[in-house]
Amino acid sequence: MPKYSRIKPGHLLGQQWFEEATLRTHADAYVQYLTERGYARETVECYFRSVAHFVHWISKRDINLCDINESTVNQFLDRHLPHCRCAPRCRHTGTDVRAD
Repeated sequence: MPKYSRIKPGHLLGQQWFEEATLRTHADAYVQYLTERGYARETVECYFRSVAHFVHWISKRDINLCDINESTVNQFLDRHLPHCRCAPRCRHTGTDVRAD
């Protein structure tokens, strides 16, 4: 089993977005979950950044975690991503962030 490792310092914006949404412990748990299941470091980092982007987006809209549903996710994927200006390294297409 791979050893748990924190996201490298180059991805501090994602960490900051989790912290701003008061979800820091969830960020650590998510990275650990993926790492313990054998995901490659690059994949873990990509998934982490995508989820951090979503966390940032919902927090800016005051959407509570318990209110997230399929419609919320579709708004993020279909309306926000194509016009996103959150950060240069954010993935901007649905195919990059969908779990299909």
